[in-house]
Amino acid sequence: MRLDWRADGPYSEIGGQEMLRGALDEARAVLPSEHLRQLGVLLILDHDPKGRALGLWRQDHEGVGIDLYPHVDALLPLPPRVRDFALRLHLAYTLFHEVGHHVTRLLNRRAAPPRKAALVDQKIERWADEYAEKRLGKLVARWLLPEGRADSPDARRALGYALKSLRLDSVVSLDAPGTTEAVPAS
Repeated sequence: MRLDWRADGPYSEIGGQEMLRGALDEARAVLPSEHLRQLGVLLILDHDPKGRALGLWRQDHEGVGIDLYPHVDALLPLPPRVRDFALRLHLAYTLFHEVGHHVTRLLNRRAAPPRKAALVDQKIERWADEYAEKRLGKLVARWLLPEGRADSPDARRALGYALKSLRLDSVVSLDAPGTTEAVPAS
């Protein structure tokens, strides 16, 4: 998958494009290569031209691709360490969500839900969110657990308990037996 950069936002204030490239490389490292099959381009733009989305999976005359909109300017008021961590989470989750659409729509077409368009859209979004949560759990485990322990069920269970205590378990699913289940934070 080729990375195409069409963004000119305030990236120097967050460590430049290299910081974003590094964050995307970290995220792509937890994606199975077969899930990236047929994806031609990962396009980085400053903002969604329609002003609504954080990312977009698309299949058009140019082929299959994912557009990501970092919205860096919205994060600039945050303290640098918080901003960098939030940006890495945002980019990873959005990339995983859009790859989830790719897997669902093109590589592993799921059984169609009932014909009502709203139900179809809800189910497709739920599948993409579930895919993103599982992948984000693997990435967070890589960030927080000692090297070689990210795939250990015991270490992932302990991290799951820590996330639950921080009320982050509704955002990050570790997808391993015995870990916490995602429960929406109240």
